[in-house]
Amino acid sequence: MPPVPTSDLSLSEAPAFVPPRLSVWLLTTSVARLAFGGILMSLGVVLFIPLLLLALPSRPLRVRISNVYGSIFGRAMFWCSGSTVHTTGHAEALARPPAIWAMNHCSLLDIPLGIWFSPSGTCGVGKRQVILYPFFGLLYVLAGHVRIDRGVSKRAIASLQRMAKFINDNRLSIFIWPEGTRSRDGRLQEVRKGIVHLAIQTGLPIQPMVTMGTQRAWPKGPPRVTPTDVHIVFPEPIDTTGWSADRIEEHLAAIEDAFIRNLSEDQQPLHPLRDQPQPRKLAS
Repeated sequence: MPPVPTSDLSLSEAPAFVPPRLSVWLLTTSVARLAFGGILMSLGVVLFIPLLLLALPSRPLRVRISNVYGSIFGRAMFWCSGSTVHTTGHAEALARPPAIWAMNHCSLLDIPLGIWFSPSGTCGVGKRQVILYPFFGLLYVLAGHVRIDRGVSKRAIASLQRMAKFINDNRLSIFIWPEGTRSRDGRLQEVRKGIVHLAIQTGLPIQPMVTMGTQRAWPKGPPRVTPTDVHIVFPEPIDTTGWSADRIEEHLAAIEDAFIRNLSEDQQPLHPLRDQPQPRKLAS
């Protein structure tokens, strides 16, 4: 599905995705797919944890080892969903880090998809509760990725500041879901300020990873895994040179606009995400 053009003046009014009814067959096949994916993920963790333990003295090396895990087992876990991925745009950006990779978030399937596509040398940013995910949480922590407390802004900002220094010192990339939480209907939500703080402190460009269809493949709620086509668009990276803390709302609007210009109609927000939204351009 190619990006759908949007009006300069109005946001989409296309009906949002409605999850399918949870039938016995859908529940059974979904549980089977998730179980198989969980087995693959656990196998990967068992194989990679010894490598991470050996690399404990070097956090940058642990990050890169975990990226190898993601490229192999993220792809395998996504394969278990039965869905297929199609990419368009500037996919060559995958080969030229460092950058801040920003992906919209509307499904748990975004996790294997994100770790699969993250370039080597990419440090993740996740919520503190990620440690509670069986097996994967242990690997995430051992790999040296960042957990932030979204409920305590001072702690979150301090975590981001420490991360920015680590990223710059080791020439790494960052992967983040800038909305902070999954969308229930697949529509873009308001982007939170953390990504702007990271951009200001690191000076890295932001590379949007506009993802469409994962909300149909695995919607929020009870297990309903339905094979579908997932589309990823890599638009032009956003230059963050000259960004400043006193223009945060403007920078947030620029990030949101990059997603809105490339999302399909049923994933665009129904209402402006900012009090004074930036003008919308036609999708290319």
